[in-house]
Amino acid sequence: MNSMPASVTVIIPCYNSVKTVEAAVSSAALQTLMPCEVILVDDGSNDGTLSLLYRIKSEYPEGWVKVLGLEENVGPGVARNAGWKVATGDFIAFLDADDVWNACKIEIQYNWMRTHSEVVLTGHSIYKSKCDLVCDDVFSSPREITPWRVLLSNPFPTPSVMLRRDIKCRFKVGKWYAEDYLLWMQILLGGGVCFLFGQPLTRVLKNEYGEAGLSGELWNMEAGELQAYKTLSEEGEISNFIYIGLCIWSVTKFVRRLVIVMLRKKLW
Repeated sequence: MNSMPASVTVIIPCYNSVKTVEAAVSSAALQTLMPCEVILVDDGSNDGTLSLLYRIKSEYPEGWVKVLGLEENVGPGVARNAGWKVATGDFIAFLDADDVWNACKIEIQYNWMRTHSEVVLTGHSIYKSKCDLVCDDVFSSPREITPWRVLLSNPFPTPSVMLRRDIKCRFKVGKWYAEDYLLWMQILLGGGVCFLFGQPLTRVLKNEYGEAGLSGELWNMEAGELQAYKTLSEEGEISNFIYIGLCIWSVTKFVRRLVIVMLRKKLW
């Protein structure tokens, strides 16, 4: 491993992840610029995931992988908060247990964020190809994301996000769906400066919606998004007029997703 790792803590929430989590951790270990630590949070799994996490820990240098075991399944947001609480890196990078990173992901985001101290969060696009991106490709500069942009659609897939550890916002306790989207909106509406890289630096192993995992439960995801808007309204971050408009927009997108999923299943 690199003797001078990046001051980045990788947090991976795991729930019944025995088939995928090893690949996720390996993609963090194979970075061109190593993160300083990986925190694996078992979210009350019942398939032997916790035992596997301890085995994975033993396969890497002492102290690089840390394992937290939650007694019950409390959702990915709370699991990420648990890892965040004990993180030591200056930056937090989120990775899901069924996704993998391109080898240059941390090097690109970390080096850019270190030279742009006003930025609190960056993300990037994702891809589903089996071919990895070549790390010496030419990368364009990221673009700033406005509050309106994030209100209309979530531009930050969770496994793409790197943020500063010392920001005050956290994932909302008890929220299972769109908990990540709510956090990004709270950060931006609270004055946080956020940027998005156009390059795909994370490979996801499932479709964006309508398939496995939480995103497979379309209506729950939609309800979570509507509840996120309601939370912002209750907190006074958006007006009632904007809240109603966003709900109408969200339901319109939901109907579109339903049509896409139905067509996909019919074609398959």
